Amino acid sequence: MTVTRNRRITYQTNVILADLLKREAKASGLEVSRATDIKWSVIAPVLTRFEDRGWVVSELREAGLGSFETRFYELTPLGRQEARGKLARS
Repeated sequence: MTVTRNRRITYQTNVILADLLKREAKASGLEVSRATDIKWSVIAPVLTRFEDRGWVVSELREAGLGSFETRFYELTPLGRQEARGKLARS
């Protein structure tokens, strides 16, 4: 049995949702971090939680010759709906 908690949305979660909502293209975690001034160590678990809930989808892309792969994130239609609702209530 899965138990879902009704957690209070944090300031950082609001900021991350707002940033993803205004984007028209997929963004890397680093891009979100730079735009929001929130450390990657905070953003990573939030994006993972969003992905687990079906709010975002992600894909790995090769960043360039000799570079590491980078994960890019984008809100799903459900994620856009949830983001608008949560941001309206905050």
